[in-house]
Amino acid sequence: MPTSLACTYDPALRLLTTELIGTVTVADAERWNANVGSALAAIPDGTSFRWLSNMHGYEPADLNAHKGMRATIPSALVRHGFLTGYFALTNMPPVPLHYDRGVVCAAIAHVHHDLDKMARYREKIASPTEDFFTDLAAARAWVLTR
Repeated sequence: MPTSLACTYDPALRLLTTELIGTVTVADAERWNANVGSALAAIPDGTSFRWLSNMHGYEPADLNAHKGMRATIPSALVRHGFLTGYFALTNMPPVPLHYDRGVVCAAIAHVHHDLDKMARYREKIASPTEDFFTDLAAARAWVLTR
């Protein structure tokens, strides 16, 4: 499967869509991190957005590639006033929220191909503003209602 590192912002829908798909190397993870940063920078100051995170088909080439990308979404969410449920799965101390440029994430839909993982996350940490899917169309429909 070809690697996709796409990150786009649709101002009409207030929707940030990020893709990390295929076998991802450390260099890919670094490029994707930069793409996420650029897409977030395109969101107008003082506005809110919704996030569709598509990792359906993502496979790290090695542990370093996984380490290179795993904190990107949670840290970006914290910088935009959103405390992801992922933090509830760790023993981390409370994380202070920030509001970079007054930009706030209103909701996020995570998409991944691992049905068991998404079911576990949905059961343990899903909320009215964060949910987990294996189907991209269902995730998109859900996040656009938030």
